[in-house]
Amino acid sequence: MRPAIRPDLIDHRNVQIISLYSKGEAFYFMNVYSDAQHTAIDLLSREVDRLPALTYMGGDFNTQSTDWDPGAATQPCSAKLLLELASNLSLELGVPLVPGPTRFPFNGVDRPSVIDLMFVPTREGHALRPNIDLSLRGTSDHALLVVRVPIVPDRFMVERRAIKKDSEELELFLAEVSIGLGNLQGVPMGSPDQIETMASAMGDIISGAWRRHSSEVKLCLRSKSWWDDDCSLTLQAYRSSRQPEDWKEFRQACKAAKRTFFDAHIEEIATTNKQPWDLMEWVKQCKLPAVEAIS
Repeated sequence: MRPAIRPDLIDHRNVQIISLYSKGEAFYFMNVYSDAQHTAIDLLSREVDRLPALTYMGGDFNTQSTDWDPGAATQPCSAKLLLELASNLSLELGVPLVPGPTRFPFNGVDRPSVIDLMFVPTREGHALRPNIDLSLRGTSDHALLVVRVPIVPDRFMVERRAIKKDSEELELFLAEVSIGLGNLQGVPMGSPDQIETMASAMGDIISGAWRRHSSEVKLCLRSKSWWDDDCSLTLQAYRSSRQPEDWKEFRQACKAAKRTFFDAHIEEIATTNKQPWDLMEWVKQCKLPAVEAIS
């Protein structure tokens, strides 16, 4: 596994990145302590383009939010900044198996709160759920959070053929299918044998056009719908050099690809079906206080 502390990636007293190696691939884990001034959150938000792809981010983030603490009275900017940081790192909040407070003030006056958090790879949050272990708390005012994170290279992929949306290949495919099916007009279909012959001919036209205009793509658990050729090229460059500058280029390419993809999707929703609630899957509906929700 060759565990190593990586100050070359980020060097700060409140942030620590550890790398592990499995089957020739590096996996990065980041531990964070953010003080009352939210120093670490601000730092990581500024340096996000220099950070490697993380398998895990967790720690004491010292910020409250109704997104992870229903009893929180405020929604500070630091919480929103933290969620944006996690999104830029392709991470999402790990929801505990049994939600509950993680900090228990000694003064007995302040209420227990949730400020210790774990972030895991996007789309794996349903499987990687932390456990709040109060039995190991000891004399600390913080509970221990435990999560099992599998270390598996992304090389376990599924190969299939596909045509990119809105591409020239898609136009050529549709044109060839349209012409081929048009040439079948007038073919008799008065008997079961003739219908079977027609169905076979249609299948040959479509499958032939698909083979000529589609290409092989590789899909893995972390495949993204917004991924484009620039993302692939810059990622390949980074994997070859392992230089921070190339990683920054890759992160910028991802940001540009996301912006293009989601802007187009928003435009489609706004002009085609005009149902803005379709966007709620991304932005999530705000949670109302219990009194307002009931009234």
